[in-house]
Parts: sequence; structure tokens; C-alpha cells
Amino acid sequence: MHPLLRTLCLRLQQLLLSRHPESLGGEKLMPSPLAQHALDRGFPSNLIFTPERAGEDVFLSNLRDLQPELCITAAYGNILPSKFLNIPTSGTVNIHPSLLPLYRGAAPVQRALQDGVKETGVSLAFTVRALDAGPVIACKRMEIEDQIKAPELLDLLFYEGSKLLIGELPSIFDGSAKVKAQPQADSKATLAPKIASEESWLSFDEEAPVLHNKVRAFAGWPGTRAKVVIVDNNSGQDKITELKIITTKVCSRSNIQVNQADEITFIKPALVFPCGGGTALEVLEIQLPGKKVMSAAAFWNGVRGQKLKILSAAYQPFRGNNVHDRKVVQPLKMGCPLIPTILSFSGGSSIPTFNYSDPRMTLTFCVSTCWQREGIATGFIFLVDLALLTTGSSDEGTEDFYTRSKRKAMQTVEIKVKMDCDGCERRVKNAVTSMKGVKAVEVNRKQSRVIVSGYVEPNKVLKRVKSTGKRAEFWPYIPQHLVHYPYASGVYDRRAPNGYVRNVVQAFPASMNGPEENMVSLFSDDNVNACSIM
Repeated sequence: MHPLLRTLCLRLQQLLLSRHPESLGGEKLMPSPLAQHALDRGFPSNLIFTPERAGEDVFLSNLRDLQPELCITAAYGNILPSKFLNIPTSGTVNIHPSLLPLYRGAAPVQRALQDGVKETGVSLAFTVRALDAGPVIACKRMEIEDQIKAPELLDLLFYEGSKLLIGELPSIFDGSAKVKAQPQADSKATLAPKIASEESWLSFDEEAPVLHNKVRAFAGWPGTRAKVVIVDNNSGQDKITELKIITTKVCSRSNIQVNQADEITFIKPALVFPCGGGTALEVLEIQLPGKKVMSAAAFWNGVRGQKLKILSAAYQPFRGNNVHDRKVVQPLKMGCPLIPTILSFSGGSSIPTFNYSDPRMTLTFCVSTCWQREGIATGFIFLVDLALLTTGSSDEGTEDFYTRSKRKAMQTVEIKVKMDCDGCERRVKNAVTSMKGVKAVEVNRKQSRVIVSGYVEPNKVLKRVKSTGKRAEFWPYIPQHLVHYPYASGVYDRRAPNGYVRNVVQAFPASMNGPEENMVSLFSDDNVNACSIM
């Protein structure tokens, strides 16, 4: 429990707003650390609110009844609507662990460490609708040590932020804080987007300081990973092992001797990984899948004299584009995601070239390396989405070729669901927007209609809408001009939107070749031999 939460619970025992409880297997819900700490200190449970969203009508009604003077947020993680921000008379103040307007967003500490900045800080700012863009009441600067990791730096910044808050409370309550608060310079703002698990892979083509900063930034979650090859000296067989890199240091030695560019050596007490630009990274602690963290020396002893090599980033599964829009060193330098696979072929030593058309994308195969092993020539093949060569990006990203062989089809799903108020509409829209693969969501409350477009499954979309507690069904209507019998029994529906009827079998003729259909086509503009009536 870091000092910020203790300070707030100790000094401001009036109202506690915490994140929604998280499920840890089965149906058991676990309160957030802040809520649990408050309960342990005897804080009244009826004053601990854990809404799923801060815009829920019931929660806002309860909050108005309490008439709070001030609301304080710190790493809350949810968007606060205007209806919330208008309730406290002294406003809402946010403790943000960066020197605003730098690093606005969900991961300011991690992105600052990843960039290798030497100075950061914590800001006290009023909350507005725009992301971390409110006027700054006060801030405190702090130098960053070379070895500090994100979890420790986050605790340190929130500790300083809590002291900053306590010192500024008098000015906030008497209103002078709003007068002295400085507006942010939006032109100098930088973003700190949420971290994705796909960013955790290390590419040793990058220089050692870049990798060291990434290990520090992603410590805790999602961590940083790399794959190494253990070469058995006796059998010559290779074993690929995934390592989670825990602690590193930029190597200061200039006399490291390696036989090959991708060979990993051990210089007590670290594994030394050769990196781009002639640099080297010392790995002090690692973790094997399903094991506890161990020292590099313990891992090296377990290898028992076998050779270690880096499995190049070119041969690792690459999942999608880099969401932080940072440099990613990729094979062939094509600026687009690549999917590696291995092709073995017997026979001569000539290097073949393949072309392949797939319903999902057009791919080209080109062999980058080829060598002879036990009479079998083996090459690494790269599958490149040709559409990305012109755009340089992909909305869908690139999936692991080994685990995903079929892409969902792009489709539009229409759902009928009654939405009586703004809160209902927002709840339904947020529910489907958060689904994986969704590209666009259109809500028409007047028609009780939700249109979802993307790489989604209709049944899952319907299930997600129903999870909001609303009765929902697939859109049952069709434009009236598309049916033959709009006034037949079961077709006309007075509750349908204007110009729509139910899409049922009674709306269409039993046979499209029946006499009625022939009479219709006799005078149709689409029939080149149709009759015309003067």
C-alpha cells in the first residue's frame, strides 16, 4: 500500500471512490487496494463507491446527496463525465505522475522511463473533460536514477504527490488555487498511451541503452521478453527458450570477446547480450516460464556449458504494429509487420522463390537465409502483407501465423435495444465499443438501433449488449420498399421505425418465378423487354 493511499484515507475520511471490483476466478470479486485498505481501517462501507463507470445515474445521485466539496483522483483509470465534475463545489483535483503537459495519458511513468529522460515529476491539476489537460496548481520535479524501475518510481512520485496535495488543500478550499493555477501549453503536450502486451518483446538490433530503458519501464507488467537458443555441443540440436528479462545494466566493458555476433556470454555476474551499434546489455536477473526469478549466474550454471545465442527478432512472432509509434527494427526494413515461418525443403542448394495468394491477403515469400544441415536445406521465409508496403500500417495489425490461421470476416451487425436515457445509450455504446475487432459503432436511440461494424461475431455482439441488462435482439426490420407484401399479416409492425416492416417470410412471394412475379417484371425498368404504359 503506497503512501498516497494511506495519506488520503487518514486525512480525508469523508468519501471514497474506487475502481470496480475485479474478478479473480469464478464469481469472487476482489476490492481494489484502496478500497481494501479503507475497509481495514474501519472506513464505513456505505461510503465506499465502486461504480463500473463514473457516469452511472445511481452513483451520481448518491454522490449529489453527499454534497462533497472536493474530489481527488489518482490513477483512477476511468473517464470522468461532466455530470461528475460539476458536483464538487471546489472541483476535482488529479495527482498525475508527470510534469504536465508532458506525458498525458495512462502510462506516464512507463513512457518517461522508456524514453530515457533524466527528469520527471508529479503534477497537481484540476480535472477537465480533456485528457489530463486541466490547469496545473503545483508540481514537483525529480531526477531519475539510472537503475530505478517503474513500480518504485510510481510509488515515489505518488508519495511526493500526496505531500503536495496536503500542502495545497487550504488554497483549493478557499478558491485561490483556481486563480493561481496555470493553463497547460497544449503545443508542448506529449502523450503516454496505454502499454500493450505485444510491446514486451526485446529486439537486440537496438542499442543497449534503449533496451535497458525498456526493461525498467515495463517492469512488473507486461515485463520484457526475449528468446534465446540453447545449442547442445554434443548433439548439435537447438532448443528455443523464452526468458523474461527482470534486471539489466548497460555494459561498460569495451573488451568483450565473442565468436559470433549473436553469441551470449557470461561475465560474472551477468549474461552479456550483444546489441546494435556495437553496444552490449548485461542481464542480471531472468525468469523462466513458470519459475521464480533467478540470477544470471544460476541460469548459466543450469545451462552447463552449452552455447547461448540470441534468437533474432526477425524470427520471433511479431504481433501487430507498435502502438506507441516508436522505432521497431524489423527484417528487410520494410516498415511493416512481418510474420515469420520456417520452410524445409530437400534437394539442391538453389534458393527458391514463391508467390502465394490467400483470400485474406496477398503474400510474397522470399528466402532470406539458407544453409545446409544434414542434407536438408532450410530457409527462413517472410510473409509480407503487400497492402502494407504502400500504406506502412495496418488497422488490424498482424497476428501470429502459428496461432491464427483464419481472419474473421468484416461485417455489420444490427441490434434492436431500447435505450430510455443518455446513461442507457452510453452504457450500450461503451459495452460494444470495448469489444475486440470493433471498428465503428452507431447508435440511433430514436429507432432503438445499434449498428456495429468490424471483425466481430454477431452472437457475441448480441450477448455483450444483453450484458448491460437490456432486452435485445437482432434487428428484425427491413426497408418497406424491399418487400412485396408490406401489409401482410405479421409483416406490418406499428412499433417499427417509419418506413420499416418486419423481415419475415410472409413479406415475400413463395416463388420468385410465380405468376405474380412475372407480372411485376413485365413492367419493370430492369427488364429490357418490358412493356411501357403510355
